[in-house]
Amino acid sequence: MKSKEILIVEDDPIVSLSLKHVLRSWGFEAAVVPSGEEALVFVKGCAGLGLILMDIRLKGELDGIETAGMIRRDSDIPVIFLTAYVDPQIIKRIGDSGAFGYLEKPYNNEELKEIISRVL
Repeated sequence: MKSKEILIVEDDPIVSLSLKHVLRSWGFEAAVVPSGEEALVFVKGCAGLGLILMDIRLKGELDGIETAGMIRRDSDIPVIFLTAYVDPQIIKRIGDSGAFGYLEKPYNNEELKEIISRVL
């Protein structure tokens, strides 16, 4: 397994804290940022990052898909989207961003654990 550090990019504090708690219960280190801009800064300063879990709608100028595309151009850190916004246009943008994939909200924790184990 690669690094156990996961970045959560989510602007809803309840969702991000809940996800952080679940990840820690599975033995992962988890950090949270609410915007694409903060995610870009975090990624540049963190050498041991193994995975990014990202929402599509975020605080700030960048959405999650734009952010993922920028991250993927400069690194090989896998990105998984956790989002309630899935339509054919969004799915195409997700694919074009170089992301590993997505889970549609609401997802269950077993689905999340399975996709994380496949990526890491």
